[in-house]
Amino acid sequence: MKLRSRLLLLVGGTMLPLVLLVAVVGYFLVEHEKEALLTSALDRNRAFMTAVDTEVRVHTTTLRALASVPSLARKDLAAFHDDATRTLGSQPDWRAVILADPDGQQLVNTSVPYGTALPRVLDMASHRKAVETKAVAVGAIARGRLMQGHIVGIRVPLLEGETVIYVLTAALSLDNFMRLLQDQGIPPDSVAGLTDSNGNFIARVPYRPPTEKASPAWLSAVAASREGWYRGVTIEGLDMFTVHKTSDISNWSGGFAMPARLVYGAAYRAGWYICVGGLITLAVALVFALWMGRKIARPMGAIASAARSLTERDASKQAVQASESNIEEINDIEKAMTEAIAAVRERQVLIEREQSALKSADEAKDQFLAMLGHELRNPLAAIQTSIYLLRAHGAQEIGLATDVMDRQAATMTRLVEDLLDISRLVAGKVSLKKEPLDLAAVVEAAVRTWCQTVGASAQRVVMHLDSVKVEADRARIEQVVVNLVGNAHKFSPPGSAIQVSVRREDAQAVIDVADAGSGIAGDMLDKIFDIFVQAHEPADYVTGGLGLGLAIVKRLVEGHDGTVSASSAGIGKGATFSVRLPALVELSQELAGLRMSALADSRHCA
Repeated sequence: MKLRSRLLLLVGGTMLPLVLLVAVVGYFLVEHEKEALLTSALDRNRAFMTAVDTEVRVHTTTLRALASVPSLARKDLAAFHDDATRTLGSQPDWRAVILADPDGQQLVNTSVPYGTALPRVLDMASHRKAVETKAVAVGAIARGRLMQGHIVGIRVPLLEGETVIYVLTAALSLDNFMRLLQDQGIPPDSVAGLTDSNGNFIARVPYRPPTEKASPAWLSAVAASREGWYRGVTIEGLDMFTVHKTSDISNWSGGFAMPARLVYGAAYRAGWYICVGGLITLAVALVFALWMGRKIARPMGAIASAARSLTERDASKQAVQASESNIEEINDIEKAMTEAIAAVRERQVLIEREQSALKSADEAKDQFLAMLGHELRNPLAAIQTSIYLLRAHGAQEIGLATDVMDRQAATMTRLVEDLLDISRLVAGKVSLKKEPLDLAAVVEAAVRTWCQTVGASAQRVVMHLDSVKVEADRARIEQVVVNLVGNAHKFSPPGSAIQVSVRREDAQAVIDVADAGSGIAGDMLDKIFDIFVQAHEPADYVTGGLGLGLAIVKRLVEGHDGTVSASSAGIGKGATFSVRLPALVELSQELAGLRMSALADSRHCA
């Protein structure tokens, strides 16, 4: 991640608590504004219900005054009809005055002449309440049978002692309550209403017919509590916040509803102002971070570019001229980079010189080996030719001399061949002619040839060979086997055995050459295959070598995509050399199941 990105993350992480704080403050501000509006609406609704209760009390007082007229005390119902009719004229909101007995039978109704047959009281629920409680009862909406329109009744029980003898009722028009509601100044997009104890509209703005039921949300809220607010849908389907209150006198409920968008509108505006301000602050901080990040990242990028050019000749100059920053720490880094680049460049020059010298020495060594091999081969050829000529005379002494010369010439030839082989291998000039081979047959042939070449020996070679098919160069595999067996022969005491085995292990063909000789120290196991390295001097009865045999083995095996390793329990405990080559997946029909057992006589080389 770039420095500029990290600076942006730093600013973003620093501003995140502020953004969260703004969000929390905005939320509480919205809720506070909502609660303030709803509290104001509740106060307004309480004032309206107070006006309704006051109106009911005024009518109740008038009824009580009417109940005290002498005609009613004398139980002169005809005279009372006249007194009630005169009182009705002074009460424009009254439609009629009704006098009924406790059972609900009307005795006097000013809407018809006295003596007219009268029905029972229409709203028996409020009538019984007045009789039972012996207190004022306010009825629900009813449609008059002897008068036009809808009315509500205010009932006052008349007592004789502790017994209710009459119930006096004032049948009120709904117009007065509608005027009270309109006087509240209801905004066009708001709703106000007054419902009776049954949930029917007494008055409503906008207008709804009397006796129409209020919305289910209103009915549920009124039934749940006598005062409060809720968010719900009106009859018109409008999303509103509605406050409500139920009167303790009339058991009527009044409410005032405001659109949800208006309740949240002011709060949302205030919240948006805060959020926009916070976002602007965050944007300014990010722009500043980008600017400052560029001021820092540009010289840092120049320094990084100079560091990447350490291998160039003018790297030091690039570091010095990387930037002109006014940041002290960056200038310190530039100075340190300049010094480091100069030191690295100086060391690089030394390394290049050393590598050049090593390369020259290596080339000289290879040339020397090649020259040495060619120079030695020429006199050896002459020696061997002379040996053949001496043998032709047939003298016994000459025969002994020629045998010595022959062995020494063979030894020198072998040494020269090793030198030439290692030279070719190091130079990469050895080409392998690979073909499918039975590894067991190749190993057996190589061991038998070696035995015949070496002649009589105090050791014996025991072979345990399983048939395994590989793709390899026959001559080079034989050379590997001969070198390993010859190495075991050098370092094995008389009377010991050299074990040669071939087996298949998973997808590999394995050649093991084990001896019971002088062994290999643990610290030499990793070095034993290096050029000119010998673990220790061979036995004094074996001619020494140049330490090239195992190095040749390693390179030839690696040329076949194989590996060679040595293991030993320590000095004097023998050693085992293991060659692993890729085995072919399928064996031919002739070789399948073929197993070559150990030589029957566990033969000595002879």
